[in-house]
Amino acid sequence: MKILAIDPSLNQTGLCFPDQTTMVLKPPSGSTGPSRLAWIRDMLTGILSGNPLNGVVIEDYPLGVKGQSVFQLAELGGVIRLLLHELSLPVAFVNPSTLKAWVGAAKKDQIMAIVTHRTGRLFATSDEADAWALGAMAAQSLGRAWIEMPAAQSKFVGRVKWPWAVV
Repeated sequence: MKILAIDPSLNQTGLCFPDQTTMVLKPPSGSTGPSRLAWIRDMLTGILSGNPLNGVVIEDYPLGVKGQSVFQLAELGGVIRLLLHELSLPVAFVNPSTLKAWVGAAKKDQIMAIVTHRTGRLFATSDEADAWALGAMAAQSLGRAWIEMPAAQSKFVGRVKWPWAVV
């Protein structure tokens, strides 16, 4: 099964492909509002169209975001969700706190350091590391773990509603 992992962000959306390669989608400097959303949508459409996938795992909306960014993140999430719906791709949503607990991080900024330490992989951005962790969680849900996780952390895979697997 081929699953794409997406860590949505207004500044650089992290992606992790089934072969564990990662990248970010970084909108052109100065793009905001609808032009930024359209750019991200168009880039994702090209990636999704060029890669035969069976599903997508995406980091769900972060709770506790305040200010104007809450609306912008909701708009981005809606654009991505609509695109995935139109492409009829099954989607698993991982709560940010569940992802942190699976990795063993107390804070979001610790994820990259912990994943790098466990895997020896170097990530250019924390968005790529987050996307890789989402992909690794999805792989574990399918019984094809990319890394061995302690039992105390592995249990968090079962807290996600995976549309393609029974954990």
